[in-house]
Amino acid sequence: MSGRRRWRRAVTPPLHWADEAVERLVAPELAARVRELIERLPQAQREVVTLRDVEGLSSVEVCSLLGISEGHQRVLLHRARSRLRRALEREVAP
Repeated sequence: MSGRRRWRRAVTPPLHWADEAVERLVAPELAARVRELIERLPQAQREVVTLRDVEGLSSVEVCSLLGISEGHQRVLLHRARSRLRRALEREVAP
């Protein structure tokens, strides 16, 4: 009985293999689309989301570069991410 279980596991690929394959196919297209959507954001939101989420800068670095407060940076980032999320959801909605 335990031999049978091992055999099944050996022949059935883990689900994450399929997920990784789909991600590799979809990721470049999705990344390109997100870049397009970022370009459509209002300038302040575009700057903050690009610096934080694309370039990987910290909130302190973004505030320093843009000369804005921490609170304003959080608001701009939240609004930018929300707009991007809504735009992507509209595209994939049935």
